[in-house]
Amino acid sequence: RTSTPLQALQMLNDETHVEAARVLAGRILQTPGDETERLEMLWQRVLVRAVTTEELAGLHGLLQRQKERFATAPAEGLALLSVGAAKHDGNPDAAELASWTIVAQVVLNLDETLTKP
Repeated sequence: RTSTPLQALQMLNDETHVEAARVLAGRILQTPGDETERLEMLWQRVLVRAVTTEELAGLHGLLQRQKERFATAPAEGLALLSVGAAKHDGNPDAAELASWTIVAQVVLNLDETLTKP
């Protein structure tokens, strides 16, 4: 839900928003834990609540699709990681970071994130 359909488009394409998602994804990948624990941490950090089973399943699916996407199109991942002033130093792997960046973008763009009561 948004007040304007252009809000989501603008948030997903804004350079600062993309960079913030990448930096957040990088921090999540630096923390110990498996994929599920990291997804739960990402959700908790942004929304300040536990992720539901349904939400977690959606995040897992999105992450897997993005990993497949960037594994077959590494140039797309590198292009995503080049957005903004913060530079990618090669750690973690570009495809992994790009995949997590997309997941972080989605969580940061949720209506619940943007319009917390």
